[in-house]
Amino acid sequence: MVKVKVKHFILPGNLKEESLNIDKNNPTVEDLLETLIDKYGNKFKEYVLDEKGFIQRGLLVSINGELIHWINAPKTKIRENDFIILLPGLSGG
Repeated sequence: MVKVKVKHFILPGNLKEESLNIDKNNPTVEDLLETLIDKYGNKFKEYVLDEKGFIQRGLLVSINGELIHWINAPKTKIRENDFIILLPGLSGG
């Protein structure tokens, strides 16, 4: 089990910062998202995964201040006490 700190603004109007335990050895961002989906349900899932179950292209993932490219994010390893920020993609004109 690995304990991490997560800050996310995935659900509209709902900024969260929390400590989470991920019940896997050598967890990845994908494991973190599964943990959060289990906690927050389908609405959260719709914001972070596309219809094929892949991470949404615009989802921003930062681990300890380093931005992780969305293609590499699912398999990126998470370590004890990492600080992870998840933000939905931004768009506009």
